[in-house]
Amino acid sequence: MTYLDWFQFAAHRLQTTLPHSSEARLLARRLLDHATGQNHAHLMSPETHLAGEVEAELNASLVRLGSGEPLPYVLGFAPFWNRDWQVRSGVLIPRPETELLVEAVLEHLTATKARVAELGTGSGIIAGTLALERPQWEMLATDVSPEARAVASDNFSRLGAHVQLLEGLPDNWLAPIKPFAPFDCIASNPPYIPSHEIERLQHSVRDFEPRLALDGGEDGLNPYRQIAASGRDLLAPGGFVALEVGWDQRQPIEELFHGWPHLEWKFDFQNIARTCIVWK
Repeated sequence: MTYLDWFQFAAHRLQTTLPHSSEARLLARRLLDHATGQNHAHLMSPETHLAGEVEAELNASLVRLGSGEPLPYVLGFAPFWNRDWQVRSGVLIPRPETELLVEAVLEHLTATKARVAELGTGSGIIAGTLALERPQWEMLATDVSPEARAVASDNFSRLGAHVQLLEGLPDNWLAPIKPFAPFDCIASNPPYIPSHEIERLQHSVRDFEPRLALDGGEDGLNPYRQIAASGRDLLAPGGFVALEVGWDQRQPIEELFHGWPHLEWKFDFQNIARTCIVWK
C-alpha cells in the first residue's frame, strides 16, 4: 500500500465513526505522519510504499481510533506549550485551556527565585513547563496515582525539568506539601466534574480518561474546598493560588474564596472564566 492509498483507506474508514469528513482526514494524516516521520506524507511522497510492519502498526492504531480512543493515547504524546508530552490512559490528556494557568503563574510570579507546588500533576505538564521556563524556581508536584507519577517522572527526565515528585493523598490534597511550605505559588488543575455528570461526558473522555482526574465529588468542588480552607497557611507573604476551573464554576469558586483578600480571573477565547488567581 502506498502512503496515498493508506491515507484514503483510513480517512474513508474513520468517516464511518466520525461526524465530519475533515476530522477523519485529519486523524488519518496525523497517524500517517507520525508513522513515517514526514509531515503531509500522503502529499509529499504519495507513491512511497509502506513497510509491512509500519502498515500493520497503522492499522492497529486505526482500530483504536475507531473504538473512540483519543488520538493522543494512540500516538503516545500530546502537545502542550510547544513541547510534546508523553501520555497514556492513566493520565488526563492536556487541554489548551490549561496553558492559561501556566501563563497566569509566569505573569504574576516574577521573582528570580521562587518555590512552587502543583497539586495533581498528571502527566506533569504544569510543573514541568514551569520548571523548564523558570529553571531557577524550586518545583514540587504531587499526584495520588502511581501511574501518573510514572508518566510525569518520564516526562521530567526526558525534557530535563527538575521537579520533586510527591505521592498525593486522595482526601487531603495539601498534606503532602505541608512539610515543604511556605510556597510563593500553589497551582492546580484538579478534578472538577460533579460525580453525577461523568456518565454524560463524551465517550472518548468518559471511557478512556482516568475518572480519578475527572471526578471532583458531588458538586465538583471537593479539591477547591480543601485549598480554600487551608491553602493560605502554606503560602509565603504575597503568595497566591492559581487554579483551573470548570466552565460554569465561577460563582461557586468566588464564594469558596470569599475570605481571601483578592481574586482575579483569566478568560479563554470564548470569554469563559477558566483560571483564577487568589492571593493570600
